[in-house]
Amino acid sequence: MQELTTSGSSVGRLHHLDALRGLAATVVVFNHVRVIMTWATLPFIFGPLFAGGKCVVLFFVLSGYVLSLPFWVGKQLPYGRYLTRRLCRIYLPYLGVALLAAYFASKFGGAKLPLTQTYYDTWHEPITRKLVLHQLVFGSGGVTPQPLSMGFWSLKFELAISFFFPLLCWALRGPTLIGLAAALALGFEGARLPGDFGGLVMYTGAFMIGALAAKERERIYLWFRGIGTPMRYLLLGLVVVGFYAGESKNFINVLAACGVIVIADCSRVRGWLSRFFFVYLGKISYSLYLLHGTALFLCFTLLYTKVPSAIVISAYLVSAFTAAHFYAKYVEEGSIALGRRLTRGKQRKLKPEDLTQPAADNPVHPQSSDTETAAQS
Repeated sequence: MQELTTSGSSVGRLHHLDALRGLAATVVVFNHVRVIMTWATLPFIFGPLFAGGKCVVLFFVLSGYVLSLPFWVGKQLPYGRYLTRRLCRIYLPYLGVALLAAYFASKFGGAKLPLTQTYYDTWHEPITRKLVLHQLVFGSGGVTPQPLSMGFWSLKFELAISFFFPLLCWALRGPTLIGLAAALALGFEGARLPGDFGGLVMYTGAFMIGALAAKERERIYLWFRGIGTPMRYLLLGLVVVGFYAGESKNFINVLAACGVIVIADCSRVRGWLSRFFFVYLGKISYSLYLLHGTALFLCFTLLYTKVPSAIVISAYLVSAFTAAHFYAKYVEEGSIALGRRLTRGKQRKLKPEDLTQPAADNPVHPQSSDTETAAQS
C-alpha cells in the first residue's frame, strides 16, 4: 500500500487516472487541428482520435471522481486550505498561459488564411487591456467566442464548481440513488439550457456523477469483478456507443464517461494506463491543455500556406508537447508546491486501518488522489 498522509488533498496518487486524463488531453490536441482545417467529416474509425468535446466531458466527471475521494474517507481538507490549493492548482498556471496567449495574439493575430470559421474565432480581434482583464476572470470581453485560446472556455466551469464542490459532497452523503437522481436532473436540464448557465448546471451534474462513482468505488469494483466476461464486453460496448453518441453537450456522454472511469479503474486497463508513457502524458496533461491552443495558432499563423500542412501539424505537435513538458515542470509543479506551502499544516501519516480494508486482490480500495484537474477542452 502507498504511504498515506493527511498533509494535502490526497492520500496517494492514482497514476492510471492521471494517464486517462493525459490521453483525453491528447485527443483534444488532435481535435483542434481538425476543427480549424477543412476536415469537416472523417471516417468513423478515426472518431476516437478527434472526440475532443467528449473528452472535455470526461475531464469534468474525472474531476468529481478524484476530488471527492478524500471526502469519502474522511480526510478532506478544511475549506480554506482546499480552496487555496485548488486556486494555485488551476488558476496560477492558467494566468501565465493567458498572458502568454495575449502577447502572441497581439503580435501575430489577424492573419487571413484559408481555414474554417473556427480559426477566425481566436486571435482575430484587437487585444486590449479590457479584453485581457476579462479573460483573466473568465469573462469574454470581446466579440469572438474565444479571443485568446480555444481551450480556456471550460476552465470557468471547473473553477466555479470547485468553489462549492465540498458542499456538493456533503449533500451526496445520503442515499446514492437520491444523489444520482439529483445529478441526472441537473445534467439533463443543463444540457437543455442555453449559454454558460446551462453549461454550469450540466457540468455540476457531471461532477456529481463522478463523486457518486467514487463514493461507491469499492462496491463497483466488486460488482465488476463478479460479472462474467460477456457482460464486461457488453458494458464496454455500451460505454463506447454512449461516449461517442450525439453532440458534446449531451448528458448521455457524462454517464458513458463515468463508465470509462470505471473500466479504467477496475479492469486490466488500469495496468496498461500505469505504464510510464501514459503516466507521463497524465503528468503534463494540464499544461498541454493550457498551451496547445497558443502553439496551434502560432504555428498555423506563421507557417500555413508557406510549407506543407504535414510540416505545420508536426511543428504544432512538437511545440505543444515540448512547451507542456517544461511548463509542467517549472510552472505547474511550482504552483502546486506554492499551494502546499501556503496551507502547510501538521502532517499525520495515516495508518492502513484508517481506510476501508479491501479484499486481498482489490487494487481499487478507497484512497484519494492528488490528481486534481482543470477540465480541458
